[in-house]
Amino acid sequence: MTGSLWVFILVSITGSFSPYYQLFLLCRFLMAFTGNIVYQTSYIIARQRAVVGILFSVPFALGVMALPVVAFHVRQWHLLHLAMSVPVIVLIVNTILLPESPRWLVLTGRWSEAEKELQRAARWNGRKPFDSSWLLATLKEMQTEEKIPKEEQHEPDAPPSSSSSFSSRVKGALRSSLVFMRTPMLRRISLVMYFDWLVCTMVYYGISLNSANFSADPFLYMFLAGLMELPSYTLTIPFVVKFGRKAPLVAFFVLCALGTLVLMVLPGGRDTWWFLAVVMASKFCITSAYQVIYLYCSELYPTCLRTRGLGITSMVGRTGAIISPFITDMLVGRSPPGLLLGARGPLNLVAGRVPLAIPSTIFGSLSLVAALLTCLLPETNNRPLPDTIADVEAFSVSHTSNRGQIPRPSAASTGEGEDEEPCISPTSATSSV
Repeated sequence: MTGSLWVFILVSITGSFSPYYQLFLLCRFLMAFTGNIVYQTSYIIARQRAVVGILFSVPFALGVMALPVVAFHVRQWHLLHLAMSVPVIVLIVNTILLPESPRWLVLTGRWSEAEKELQRAARWNGRKPFDSSWLLATLKEMQTEEKIPKEEQHEPDAPPSSSSSFSSRVKGALRSSLVFMRTPMLRRISLVMYFDWLVCTMVYYGISLNSANFSADPFLYMFLAGLMELPSYTLTIPFVVKFGRKAPLVAFFVLCALGTLVLMVLPGGRDTWWFLAVVMASKFCITSAYQVIYLYCSELYPTCLRTRGLGITSMVGRTGAIISPFITDMLVGRSPPGLLLGARGPLNLVAGRVPLAIPSTIFGSLSLVAALLTCLLPETNNRPLPDTIADVEAFSVSHTSNRGQIPRPSAASTGEGEDEEPCISPTSATSSV
């Protein structure tokens, strides 16, 4: 997170004064790459995810609201780019205050650093400091009880093995990616999450960045879009606490589908207040779905694959953001006027030249499909987070009361051995660490 933050700051300043368009695009690419690492790593660190994880995005909505305000007054692109990216420097404070994960330090054999972090945690919580020698011995004992495979224990000062060639590392990366398709439940979770994320990003950016089709004033539209995200993040909390993750996500997908599909039959076109109201309601629903899917996805994957799983599903979802402008701009622009007939004549809703039917149909239909596929996933509310793939395979889609502990099946039930994927084998002391 620290390294990505510094790269983000450097390339954002470079992009603001870039004399070449190609260099500007490269800086934007690196900003998106490193910014996503900072965001997702911070989200993984968060605890009490049902509340903190959702409120985590409230500043994001404030940033969306600030963007059109700043853009209205700062019309030079390089000054606007600088004004919207340099404030990230404030996040350097996080790299100083946030502790490293003691569990990760233990798993990587960095005993003294883990001991220091736990001592600092004790001070922050007003507890008496531990005896250093006793704490170090306890941490080593915990790792022994966990039976961490030798290849998982990274010695930070050990020289790299001469046998680790580039090709072997590539093959290892491919094998680690295929782990998400290795067992039935994990495969179902991964495929459904890939599609849900793709739909979320496609519809979210299709509505958020489509002011030319949905509103005459891009500054007002963007501000209202950010304003609508605030209740999306705050009002979602009681729903996910009371009804879990799956039911609210299905409901938000369905409501978003209804909102985008009804745009095709609204009289008066995009200049009416009810048209903008329906668009903002759809924005509310897809933003809520976007937030719930972050929480839901992080709870579906086991501890040993959580960061990697959330990263891969998010990466797949970004293809929806890539496709979205083609749907809202190029695809719509090639459509002849008056394709559909409404109650008051042809539906020429986009600047009086082309209909809104094509993007509305695509967004609405895909949202309905995502809602149906989400029904195939298990509920995670009031269940302990899965630690291993064996825990994930113990999930039951029809299980409505998840207050008990996850049964721990043997590694053989997953169809794989311990030596191929240590994550598959259940551990005896994962929760204690």
